[in-house]
Amino acid sequence: MVILYLPTSSNPNLIELMWRFLKKKFMYNKYYEKFAVLRLVITRFLDTIDQKEAQLRTLLAENFHTMDPA
Repeated sequence: MVILYLPTSSNPNLIELMWRFLKKKFMYNKYYEKFAVLRLVITRFLDTIDQKEAQLRTLLAENFHTMDPA
């Protein structure tokens, strides 16, 4: 069996960008003593994601492509 290591993407997908944003805002250098509190923070973030659109757009590279749902 051969294990191939793939390079990291220079253009991550949308969910990776959102996860990176969430971690940076709510998880870096923070300690949540209870899992329920962490879950509440993440839930609140996801419930208000539409209010963070401008901040999330700054994470997109110029060559980022989205597909139109057809």
